[in-house]
Amino acid sequence: MKQNYFNCLIVLLLISSSVFSSTYINGELEYFYMTRLKDSKLVNIPFRLLDFNVQHQINDNFNIFGNLGIEYRNRRDSDFMTDSNLEDFLLDLRELYMSYYFANGEIRVGKQIHAWGNIDENSPIDNLNAYDYYYLLLGGSEKKLGAYSLAYDYTFCNTCDLKFSFVYSPMHNTNRIPINDPDYPIGLPSGANPSDETLLFLDNTPYEYGLNLKWSFDFGDISFSHLNLYDRIFNISGLTVYTDENQLGLRFETVPRYSYRATQAYNLGAVLLFDDFTFSFDHAKFITEDQNTIDDFSELSNPNYDPNSPISALLLPSLFIKRAFEESATYYQTAIQLEIPFPEDIQVNMQYFKHELSSHHAQDLNITCETLTSLPAFNDDDCADLELELGFSLNDFNIENIFIPGVGFPYALITPEAVLINIEKVFPDNNLTLDLNTFLDASHGRGRLISLEIEYDIGNGFEISFGATKIYGDDDIENYSFNGMEDFSSFRSRITYYF
Repeated sequence: MKQNYFNCLIVLLLISSSVFSSTYINGELEYFYMTRLKDSKLVNIPFRLLDFNVQHQINDNFNIFGNLGIEYRNRRDSDFMTDSNLEDFLLDLRELYMSYYFANGEIRVGKQIHAWGNIDENSPIDNLNAYDYYYLLLGGSEKKLGAYSLAYDYTFCNTCDLKFSFVYSPMHNTNRIPINDPDYPIGLPSGANPSDETLLFLDNTPYEYGLNLKWSFDFGDISFSHLNLYDRIFNISGLTVYTDENQLGLRFETVPRYSYRATQAYNLGAVLLFDDFTFSFDHAKFITEDQNTIDDFSELSNPNYDPNSPISALLLPSLFIKRAFEESATYYQTAIQLEIPFPEDIQVNMQYFKHELSSHHAQDLNITCETLTSLPAFNDDDCADLELELGFSLNDFNIENIFIPGVGFPYALITPEAVLINIEKVFPDNNLTLDLNTFLDASHGRGRLISLEIEYDIGNGFEISFGATKIYGDDDIENYSFNGMEDFSSFRSRITYYF
C-alpha cells in the first residue's frame, strides 16, 4: 500500500510539471484483449494500460526523464472470494532519472532502461536490465524492467567516433517470472518452489556493472563490452534433508536451496551496413559460478520447523544430509541478424541465435533411493515423495541436465537454438501495415510459432491492430517447452491512442 501511495505521488509530480513550458509529455493509452484459438476463452495476462513519458528540461545541460506505466489485469471470477480490495491495476514507475550533459559526455542517475547490443530485442549482450516474462512473447521495450543505476557515456573526440559507456547498479536485478500462472506458458522450472526461507541470499552487496567500448566508422560500428552481475533467474544451489534425532518414524523433510550465480560476460558485436542489406551480430562468453559452498549449508535451519507445534515439539530437527552443488559453467551465446529491404515497401528481418554450454562442473548428489531406504524410518514411498518434491529422479540425477542460463537472450529459456523471421509490408496510402512473424526451433524438435499482425492507423493518434498466433509443439518429445506453449495460441486485438 505504501508503494502505491509513493507511485501516486510521483504521478502527481509528473503531471503537475507539465505546466512549465520546458516540459514535454508523450505516451500511449491502450486496451488489449486476447482469447485462445481453441475455445475462445480469455487469456488473462497483464497488459500496459498506460505508458506516460515526461521530459523536463531545467537548462541546456540538465534534464529529468520519467516513464510511468499502469498495468491492468482483468478480474477473475474468484477474486472477491479471497480479497475484497477493489484495486485491479498496478502503478509501475518504469523510469525516473536525471541526465546531465557536458562536453563530449553525459551522466544519468536514477531508475533507467538501458539498451546494449546490436541485435534487435534478442541480444545476448543486452543484460543490464532484468526481463519481464509476461511481455516476452509480445516484444518491444515493454519486456524490460528499470534498474536503479548510474550511467556514463563519453565520446573521445568528434572525429574518431570512439565512445565509452559505463553502467553501475548498486543492487541485484532479477527477472519477473510468472509463478503458477495457468494463463501464461512460460514460468518457473518444474519442481521449483523458492521462498525467502529456501533462498540463500548473497552476503556481500550484490552490485553490478557493465563496460562498453564502441567504434563507429563509415559502414557500421563494432563494440566490445564486459558485464559483471548476478543471474536474473535463480538456480538450485543444493539441498538439506532433516529428520528427528530420536528416529520416531516420522518422514524426512527435504528442503531444496536456491541461489543466484555470479556471472562474468565478455561480448563482441558489430553492425555492418551494405548497399542492399544490413548485417549484425552479437557474441558473448559467460563464466558463471555458484558462490555457496558446503560450509554455507551447515548452519541452515528447517524453514518448516515450528517449535510451538505439538508435533514439531516431538522432533529435535537435526541436519541429516547436506549437499552444496558448487556449480560452475562456461557457455556461449551467438545471435546473427540480417535486414533486407525489398521493393514495394517490404522489409525482411531474419535472426538466428544459439546457446551452447561449453563446460560444466558440479558436486555429485551422491544420494539414491537404494541408500536412503536402507536407513531407519525411510521406505520406498518416502523416496517417491522425495523425488516428487524435488522434481527429479535421484538415481539418474545430473545437475547439468537442469542447467538454465541466468543471463543472455531471454528466449534461451524456451530453446537453445532458433530462427526468427519477420516480414513487414507497409501500405502507406491505406495507413496499413502487415507483419508476419515465425519462430522456429532449430535445436531438437519441430516446435514453431507463427504470428500474423495487422495494424491500421485511423488518424488523430488512434491505431487499431488485430493479430493471431499459432504455436505448434512436438508430441514425440517429453517435457518439450513448445508443448506447454500450444495453449497460448491466441487471437488478440488492441486499440491504442498516442499523445
